[in-house]
Amino acid sequence: MQNAPLAAEAAQRTNPTLNAIFDAYLAEKRNPNAYRKCKHPGTLQVNLITPRALWGEMAIDDFRVGSKARVKTSVQEWLGAGLALATCRKRVTIMRAAFRFAISEEMIERGQEPVFELPPNSPPRERFVDPKLELPKLLRAMDDVRTPDHIRTAA
Repeated sequence: MQNAPLAAEAAQRTNPTLNAIFDAYLAEKRNPNAYRKCKHPGTLQVNLITPRALWGEMAIDDFRVGSKARVKTSVQEWLGAGLALATCRKRVTIMRAAFRFAISEEMIERGQEPVFELPPNSPPRERFVDPKLELPKLLRAMDDVRTPDHIRTAA
């Protein structure tokens, strides 16, 4: 009977819940000594609230089965609830990053990560330069020697 806890622990390592993966990912992003630092880990945590509520207790193998349809349906529900397309895309992108982190940390094996599509990008915002406020600053910056060439060619 002593092998039962070891077997359960081994199963947890090879088939962790989504919450365990998200927790490990957020812990790494909060680490100030991490290889790739995150300026705003709180944003990641906020964007994972809804996926945690929906699927957090599911094991990765259970989530993987039907993940494409599951995520697509949820994105449609989020859009129907009034969420912006960019917000939905951000949530799904952060989930994908957490799964890739889990692979790199050997929490799950390659091929065990769920496959799903990202929502399309939202159209870019159109914005025009204000002729009274921004145009003089832009023209002064064009004359400055320190201004990079790619900005000089923009005007």
